[in-house]
Amino acid sequence: MAWPIRWALRIVITAHMLAVFVQAVFAGRFLSGDFEMLRLHFINSQVVGALGLAETALAILYWRPGRGRGWPALACLAVSIAEPLQIASGLLRVIGVHVPLAVAVFAASVLLTLWAWRPTFGVRRSTAASEERR
Repeated sequence: MAWPIRWALRIVITAHMLAVFVQAVFAGRFLSGDFEMLRLHFINSQVVGALGLAETALAILYWRPGRGRGWPALACLAVSIAEPLQIASGLLRVIGVHVPLAVAVFAASVLLTLWAWRPTFGVRRSTAASEERR
């Protein structure tokens, strides 16, 4: 596995998760009456979307040329598809879709970050299985 792709994927997955967390903070502050936070929530949604696309591209590079696992590319793609729906539902004020989708994006981002920082990240499956048996 190419070292730079693994580290780039780790960093972008982590940055994406942090940006998603900040979205929740901005939303909470807005709901508490700080109406300026709604503008920041929108601006940060663009950051989240861009990081989601970068994460997906890196996950594809990790999978195909890098011979890593394929499921992270699919998971990142699913999140990258959900995020524009998330933005649209927020702009249209469809809160019944926006909030549950936010929870799903947040959960997926946390799980991807936990996976990316596992000690066996980037280790081939046969090597990782033998290390886990020790």
